[in-house]
Amino acid sequence: MEEVLSPTVNELIYIGWVDERTSAPTKCGIGLPIYVRKIVILSQKVIKLKNFNHPKFVKLLGYCCNKEELFCVYEFIHGKSLDKYLYREQATTSLSWVARLNIAIGVAESLLYLHKRNQAAYSQFKTSHILVDTDFNARLSDFSFVSYSFQIDRYYAAPEWFRYLADRFDRLFRDEDTFVSLHGLSPADDFAMKNEIYAFGVVLLEILTGMMVYDEERPLGKKNLVEWAMPLLADEVNLRMIMDPQLQHNGCPPKGAFKLAQLVLNCLHGKKDERPSMEEILLVLNQCYQEEIKRV
Repeated sequence: MEEVLSPTVNELIYIGWVDERTSAPTKCGIGLPIYVRKIVILSQKVIKLKNFNHPKFVKLLGYCCNKEELFCVYEFIHGKSLDKYLYREQATTSLSWVARLNIAIGVAESLLYLHKRNQAAYSQFKTSHILVDTDFNARLSDFSFVSYSFQIDRYYAAPEWFRYLADRFDRLFRDEDTFVSLHGLSPADDFAMKNEIYAFGVVLLEILTGMMVYDEERPLGKKNLVEWAMPLLADEVNLRMIMDPQLQHNGCPPKGAFKLAQLVLNCLHGKKDERPSMEEILLVLNQCYQEEIKRV
């Protein structure tokens, strides 16, 4: 197996191949490509793996637990995570407006599937969880067991999430029996889904602007994308200031961009009960997509 870079300090990711019939290991390049996440866990109580049969999910093939290590085996999909498409590899061709809407719709359909089952997908949803294949179709990856990184994930978190964390840590230090790692944070289903809708709003903002959720190299007042963009999203003229310039024609955003900006504002509403449902989000995204298809 080949070891590749992991997004977190307590995880390793391996790429390998297995026999399609027997699942036995094979030589490099022969058989079914897979990737394996090796995750260090702090408590057996936190293991709560989920496997959903859905075409827009990267399939969990199996898992095993060995003392303080968890190994998750997933199908390998040729593609890149959305964050790499948007802003990490500047040499690649920018995603078109239609491609971005198609990706957003695919993600919304996946989250809607889970939310209908009262199931939030992640401890904290973000662009790196969205795998985009070579045809620009989106799949959710690593939703079965993911880690929480305060350094990055806090920029995707809804305001009420921080209050939840504060309360959780307070109980954690007062009573050792209630100890769980950040892997095991599992608030009430409705609470978690509303937080996920907020995070999806941040992801939509990244899709709209082509910018990272936080960039230390941006000028003061613009480092945090959400804080910078929120006042500009409500005005169609001001939207041009943050809209990805590669999507604009003669300085004008594409048709449907302002409607998407309003959707982002609704998803990022400070009151969780005022945020739209995934059904409402998907409806608006489909409207934006259809408007653009008709124009083209």
